[in-house]
Amino acid sequence: MALENFVLQKSYYNAIAKLPEELKSVFIAMLCDYMFNDKQPSFEEYPILSSFWDLVIPMVEADNASRKNGSRGGRPKKINK
Repeated sequence: MALENFVLQKSYYNAIAKLPEELKSVFIAMLCDYMFNDKQPSFEEYPILSSFWDLVIPMVEADNASRKNGSRGGRPKKINK
C-alpha cells in the first residue's frame, strides 16, 4: 500500500523524539520506506526500534485506512420529492 503521504500523530512524534539522535533518523527512514515503498524494516541492527514500530504502525495504518475510506465520499444525498 505505497502512499504519497501519511499522517503522523503528535504522540508518535513525542515518543520518537525521546530516542537518541541516531535512532530517530533511522526510525523515520524505516517508517518512510515502509509507507512510501512498501519496504518491511529489519530490526537486526537496532532491535529497540521494534518496540516503537509495534506501537506506531497499527495507528498509522488505521489513520490511512480511515482517510482512504473517507475519500470515497459520505452517505448518499437524499433526493427530495
